[in-house]
Amino acid sequence: MWAGSEGYGVVAELSASRYSFFVVMVVLLLMATGCATPAPAAPTPSAEQEGGVNNPESVVSSFFEDLGEALNDPQLASDERRSYWVEQLAGYFAPNERDDQRLALREALGNFAQDLAQLDAGETLTIEMQGFGFQQGRRTLSADGARATVEFPDATITMLITQAGADGPVTIYEQPIALSRVIGNPTNSVPLVRIGERWYLTEG
Repeated sequence: MWAGSEGYGVVAELSASRYSFFVVMVVLLLMATGCATPAPAAPTPSAEQEGGVNNPESVVSSFFEDLGEALNDPQLASDERRSYWVEQLAGYFAPNERDDQRLALREALGNFAQDLAQLDAGETLTIEMQGFGFQQGRRTLSADGARATVEFPDATITMLITQAGADGPVTIYEQPIALSRVIGNPTNSVPLVRIGERWYLTEG
């Protein structure tokens, strides 16, 4: 879509270069989902999740919320579960762009699930999506009835790797990833297009 994705209580000396691989992996995946959201008991996408109605801000917030859930889904290794997320996320995009988004999402989520297998036993990777919520400073920069641009000035994406410990998970690596790095736009803004009564994400 969008051009182009202190101490932490470390109990032993770690190789930063090993974990930096995952930063690259996450950025590439987010760029793919941006350039370019069923398992048993999976929820049926709502009208807003499938493209929204009259609020472009809600569409973008819902997309990033679902993207965060997809990246943190413990069942992502399942083909069936990945297919669910591919359809869920692709549904946010304009209908004429969805086929391309499905291809990009399917490949990106598949690679992401495979790369997670490189974590050591007891390690867990978590993606924290912050500042995309419905009451967290989002704002519409422009809207002419057919197109809109929504900005998330305070949005951050953080990658955490934790190691299971005797007293609970210990953070062994933490890396913020700027939204501007992912979407290739220093204003942290996302374009949308209106088709009928609904707003959809668009490649621009």
